[in-house]
Amino acid sequence: MASKMKSKKTGNSSEYEKEGAIVFLDILGFKGIWAKESPDEIFKRIKKIKDNYYMTERLFKMAEKIDEEQGVQDDGMHNPEITFISDTIIIEAEGDDDFVTFILSLSGLIQDTFYEFLKQKLPLRGAISFGKYSRRENIFIGPAVDDVAEWYEKANWMGVILTPKTTILLKSKIHDKEIIEHEGGGFPIKNRLLKYPVPCKNLVDKECKRELYALNWPWYVKTYPEICGGNKNPNTYGMILEMLSEIGNISPSVFDKYENTIRFVEKCLEI
Repeated sequence: MASKMKSKKTGNSSEYEKEGAIVFLDILGFKGIWAKESPDEIFKRIKKIKDNYYMTERLFKMAEKIDEEQGVQDDGMHNPEITFISDTIIIEAEGDDDFVTFILSLSGLIQDTFYEFLKQKLPLRGAISFGKYSRRENIFIGPAVDDVAEWYEKANWMGVILTPKTTILLKSKIHDKEIIEHEGGGFPIKNRLLKYPVPCKNLVDKECKRELYALNWPWYVKTYPEICGGNKNPNTYGMILEMLSEIGNISPSVFDKYENTIRFVEKCLEI
């Protein structure tokens, strides 16, 4: 976690190609939020979240906890960079050779991101892709960018998925293992990423299921209350439902999104 972001030169000396993860997160309900709240209040809430990601102590506290539980000395991930563009958050992180450790560590940081936004009544939907990409300031291009851009708005819920390509890559690396072994024991993959029939919208805007890896953010809320800013709550399910109810009115057009999210929470918490 402590090493700097690196760039690798490819054919053209002016081109810097990176390999790693690109994450797109969409703030649901952001369009039209100005009609309910003042711009100052909206900016204040987002700035509060944004400032957290420039608090090195917080980021490293989270990274060290993830490394400790996974039993690794180096998670292979260089410091992630986070970019805010209107209602979209882009996270990029370059990775080394150990893809499984890298993607699990990154998922831990995204679990934290998801919860921070949910606390501010700003639910997220998004996707994670792994591959090659290039960046110039706030412009991202490359196969990983195209992949994540195609999938980050497809799921009909509040949550984050691995794209199909990245799901297949993870499956190829773990060979159906459920636990990553290390000297101190083992770390269950499902604590970060859970195989789940994700409700997605198809071309005719009807819902269908796609078996993908999904970010297990409810497990994170239950397991790390000290990082989440509260005490261990014996009723995590009730706490999450209360947070969802505080987001705003639930219109018929978004009811399915809430219902799908609650089903996923029940699966993650084994209710």
